[in-house]
Amino acid sequence: MRYVCSKLGTDKILLGGKINAWSVWWGSEHDDARGVDRLRCDFFDAEGLHILNEGNTSTVEVYRGNRIFRSMVDVTACSFALLDRTE
Repeated sequence: MRYVCSKLGTDKILLGGKINAWSVWWGSEHDDARGVDRLRCDFFDAEGLHILNEGNTSTVEVYRGNRIFRSMVDVTACSFALLDRTE
């Protein structure tokens, strides 16, 4: 991802992904091993990306049997150059 970002030739970056990680950075109640992965967190910092997830709004809802499981494992982030265009 760092390589791709460095080759884009723009400071306007919008990134979204299903990273399957729990982190308080993007609204999870707790971190898991993937959510506290320093490489991932360092990537967001190094690229100047701001996490756009807000509060504890679920990004995934799965129905299993008669139960609903919700989580925040999808993350959307943008560069500072786009931050004023987000809601």
